[in-house]
Amino acid sequence: PAPSADEVRDLMPLAQADSLRALEADFKASLGLPVIDRPIAQFQQRYQAVEADPQLTPLDRQIVRARLDQIRRLGTLKSMLEEVSTTRQKVEQNIATQRSPDTFPVRYDAVGLLVASAVYNGEGLPRLYRLIDASSRRTLAYVRPSDEVDAAAALGRVVGIAGPATLDPAIKARIIDPVKVDVLNQPIEGVQSSQITQPARP
Repeated sequence: PAPSADEVRDLMPLAQADSLRALEADFKASLGLPVIDRPIAQFQQRYQAVEADPQLTPLDRQIVRARLDQIRRLGTLKSMLEEVSTTRQKVEQNIATQRSPDTFPVRYDAVGLLVASAVYNGEGLPRLYRLIDASSRRTLAYVRPSDEVDAAAALGRVVGIAGPATLDPAIKARIIDPVKVDVLNQPIEGVQSSQITQPARP
């Protein structure tokens, strides 16, 4: 296989000046580290300081210029890798926050996706909202409408609900009378709460 850019740079002649020779040894030792872990900014400062040495031979100056050029490219690459790593961490954190009820504050009695019920729609039966698991669509509880529930803001979103709950034996599910409803995320893409039908309960 073709040598890497780091390996190509290692084929350069040996430095003559003692200060540059020591710096070259440190730089080559760092090539065994992942790019994101290399002290690139420190090496740039050290090579710039050595570049000002009037005792450098022409060959040494060529080595310094080549290293500084390499360091600039490595610095750009390191910045890109750090940005990718930061973005990945934020995405993973957002996914975990939206999907795992355990990550929400303990003040909530229930956390889930709030949708309209196709059965308890206020026509043949009293109006109730459904609180469902966003992944499985399993019904977690029903939520009784109240002044605490802003349907326009909360339907189709993951919410945290605090309030007393009772078990309704007729529907074999909890019914929550909310005293606090917090919207915890933006609307779930592809979810139309008015069109979600009643899932089979486990």
